[in-house]
Amino acid sequence: MKKSASAFSLTLLLLSAALLASSMSVATVNASTTSQISIAGDAELASQAAERGWPGDGTWSNPYTISDVIISNPANGQGIIISGTSKHLIIENCTISGTSSYAVDVTGASNVTVRDSAMGACFSAVFMYTSSNCTITNNTISSCQTGILLISSFDIMISGNTITDSLYEGIELCTSTSNSIAGNVVSSCGDYGLYLSSSDGNTIYGNTFIDNNGAGASYNTDHPQTYDRGVNAWSYEGQGNVWSDWSSEGPYPHEGSAAANDVLNTLDIGDTVPVILAIAVVVGAIVAAFVLIRRRREEVQELPDQQAPPPQE
Repeated sequence: MKKSASAFSLTLLLLSAALLASSMSVATVNASTTSQISIAGDAELASQAAERGWPGDGTWSNPYTISDVIISNPANGQGIIISGTSKHLIIENCTISGTSSYAVDVTGASNVTVRDSAMGACFSAVFMYTSSNCTITNNTISSCQTGILLISSFDIMISGNTITDSLYEGIELCTSTSNSIAGNVVSSCGDYGLYLSSSDGNTIYGNTFIDNNGAGASYNTDHPQTYDRGVNAWSYEGQGNVWSDWSSEGPYPHEGSAAANDVLNTLDIGDTVPVILAIAVVVGAIVAAFVLIRRRREEVQELPDQQAPPPQE
């Protein structure tokens, strides 16, 4: 009787363990490998969500969600393409690599969030064109040509991303206004950590820029980490940015800005005044001497010639 009871207990224990292992497997192994995902318009987004089992209904409180997708070396060179949508959509916990074009391409869309994903070895990890009211946050991006690229887009929040080893720029904005770039870490990019071209009204704060564009331990006018020829705010509520090559409390001299072109911006004006005065005195003395010599020559030339002696009879 005891042997039968023991066998029953052991069987029950094994069944419980198997059920527990099965439930843990279902809870943790939910990523799927797929080819390109392409969505054009809200109707197609709803259709694919129903077909693929993506949760949500596209509202702010219950957005559609594409999660745990793995895309590697897609044949067409693109990962996830979203165009012409206005419904709320979240792309999260995805792994996309080896795309010859964009890992995530958002064109003419709004209310799209790309978060908590890993993207590497791509032409560009996240590309947004003519899009608005979107968020790019907490992604890990490495070894792309450009990490994040915005063209003609506005009201985009780029925050908390880690971008390393871009061949060119870490983050690039072109003709894009009223965006926020906050709390990102951008390091070891071949060109600028952040590049702003024809883009005004953006707010950049709380970011850390490390060793981009060949920057060394101290600032070098040939290797600034950022480029900004527009009118943008590089702080918000007193919070600026951190630079691996800049320890001054003054504003960082971005290439393209007036500060970068003003040599005195990096010097103590108290130290430069005596030098400037000394140079002015020397130059003034040289000019005065030149003027005196010139006047003396003119006076000599104006003297009347001596009359020749009368001819002898």
